[in-house]
Amino acid sequence: MRKNFAADRSGAMAILMALSVIPLILALGFAVDYGRYLRAGTHLQELADAASLAAVASGEKDPGKLRALADQFIEANLAASFVDEITVSSFKTENNGVDPTLAGRMKTYFMGLASISELDVGAEALAVRAVTGSIELALVLDNTQSMETDDKIGTQGCGS
Repeated sequence: MRKNFAADRSGAMAILMALSVIPLILALGFAVDYGRYLRAGTHLQELADAASLAAVASGEKDPGKLRALADQFIEANLAASFVDEITVSSFKTENNGVDPTLAGRMKTYFMGLASISELDVGAEALAVRAVTGSIELALVLDNTQSMETDDKIGTQGCGS
C-alpha cells in the first residue's frame, strides 16, 4: 500500500493540501487578531484602573472635576495603536468611589476576511477612597519558648 501511495501521481494530494491550507491560514490570522484583541482589552483595563486610582487619589469631591481628571489621565496615557475611539461610556462617583467604564473599537487585520472588520473592547474599574480619620492597629508578637525552637522568631545570632 505504501508503494502505491508513493507511486501515485494523480495530484489528489496536492488538491487536498491546497484546500487545507486556506483554513489553516485563516485560523492563524484569527489567532493574531484575537491576541491583539486581548492586548487591547488589557490596555483598556490598565487605563480604567489607573484613571480611577488617579481620580480617587486627587482628593477631589466634585463629580465633574473627577470626570475631567479621569479624561485627562486617559488621554495622556492612551496607546492609540491598540484601541480606536476610546470613550468613557459611564462615570459613577458614589460611596467615596470612582467607577469609570471605558469602551473602544479595535480594527482587525485578518477577521475582515470573514466580514468582521472591528471588535468592541470594554473595561470597568472601581477605586474607593481610603478610610479617613484614625484607625486602631494592634501587633501581637509571640516570644514564648515555643518560638525559640528551630529559630522561628529569628533570634539566633542576635546576642539573646
